[in-house]
Amino acid sequence: MGFKMRFSQSVCLAISLLGVFLFPGAAFYSSGHHGVPGHQSICIEALTYLGTIPAGKIMEIASASITPDLKFYGSVWHVVDSSGSGCIIDSLNLIKEQRDKAVQDAYHYYEKRQGASCAATFGCYLHTVQDFYAHTNWVDHLVEYNLPLTTYDMDNLSPPPWLYSLSSLHSSLDKDGPNLSPLYYAAYALARTATQEEWVAFGRRVCSKYPSLADAIFQANGFPAVGAFKVAKPDSLNLKSQSPTTIGWSNFVSLENIKVSLFKNGSWQGDIVTLSDPDIQYHRWTAGRHSGGNAPLGGFYQIRVATLSGSHAAFSRNFVLSGLQVIAPNGGEHWKIGATREIRWDALGVAFGAKIFLYQGSLCLGEIASLEDVESYSYDWKVGSYLGRTATPGSDYKIQIRSQDGKAYQWADSSDGGFTLER
Repeated sequence: MGFKMRFSQSVCLAISLLGVFLFPGAAFYSSGHHGVPGHQSICIEALTYLGTIPAGKIMEIASASITPDLKFYGSVWHVVDSSGSGCIIDSLNLIKEQRDKAVQDAYHYYEKRQGASCAATFGCYLHTVQDFYAHTNWVDHLVEYNLPLTTYDMDNLSPPPWLYSLSSLHSSLDKDGPNLSPLYYAAYALARTATQEEWVAFGRRVCSKYPSLADAIFQANGFPAVGAFKVAKPDSLNLKSQSPTTIGWSNFVSLENIKVSLFKNGSWQGDIVTLSDPDIQYHRWTAGRHSGGNAPLGGFYQIRVATLSGSHAAFSRNFVLSGLQVIAPNGGEHWKIGATREIRWDALGVAFGAKIFLYQGSLCLGEIASLEDVESYSYDWKVGSYLGRTATPGSDYKIQIRSQDGKAYQWADSSDGGFTLER
């Protein structure tokens, strides 16, 4: 199949180094991403977002996901009805069998350090999971009846009577070609989500069957010791304030809603997000933001991930929030044009000078000042002045401070809210 997605340059480079080439007839083929089949693309993107699986193991899983194409496995692996007798239940049973096999392979490798890799088994049946969305009318039905785009419960071996798969009678169901239709994108999105759900389900099965050995089994198979409930990301000691980062965790024991919060020195600072789907085990976070605003620069921060009942909770390692941060004006002020007021900011880990700019809404009016030392932390501003001009009375003005590091402004921050200039 050939789901196409946009990748960052680093991911594309990693993929290209694999040296994987498109095979004629391969499912989810994709001619637009260095010849990388779409099954690999889905695996790489979905599992990387989780933030808890080493890159090498993601590549191993992704490579295994095209095995049913390369080795010409039967139609049941592709959810294709070649006999006209119906194959969806056969494909679902195959997924169930392969799920159990992945767990057994994981244990056997831990026990004997030999045999089939659980990553290979896991990646191989992900092919079938993903093909379900490209080769059945599941997505078509949801879109036609304006229903939420949700994944199918692969444990349900009694599919609804309206569900059927790709065959000579239903050739139009094939959504894996690069036709870029809405159904194509919907199928890709659900295949990606289902891939993440399968990883979570795999971890839960290992923890359920071998509760005292789960960490040892994961480590023996090349995965980190994830624990039954553990925060894996962020794992950096230093996060750039206001930069995008991933919070990732492992939850193989609870089906409760999850709350993610920011702590400092053991004290709650604010909530980041509450998730109603326990199978979602990552969150893209703008570092420092929480329900109470933006956290001050400094150290001893931690991410806490917990069930709403508090029955399970885990913390990340301590980290520092570094960067630039506007302190005043930061929203809500009323300053008189021509008066002298102090622009204040904080800086941590910034080694360059600074430039201060005046904005109104999203429009940059111009530069207020250029400072050699960002650690001066303040500037006396003749309110309204910039580039030899004076701003007019109005609202939604903001201050932006950027590090003066030559070619690119690596560090920057703006007022959280608008302030007003008055006569």
